[in-house]
Amino acid sequence: MLTSKGTAGVPRATLVILLATADSFQLPTWPIFAILGVDQIMDMARTMINVIGNCLASAVIAPGKANWELSLLHRCDGRMAQ
Repeated sequence: MLTSKGTAGVPRATLVILLATADSFQLPTWPIFAILGVDQIMDMARTMINVIGNCLASAVIAPGKANWELSLLHRCDGRMAQ
């Protein structure tokens, strides 16, 4: 998990991260090269999941933020009228 931070916007960066992680744990790297052919499709799927997750998080947080901003506005408006 720690090695994957910051790679979302870099195409094919996952392969580099997998190779580095496998090398650091003395694991064989040939299986990683085997997925090179389907990495573009997997990359598109990862991007799609990332976009859907960001949209869902925005949709969940937006109503609460709107209520918070309205309550803040009403409190400030009451102070301004005094």
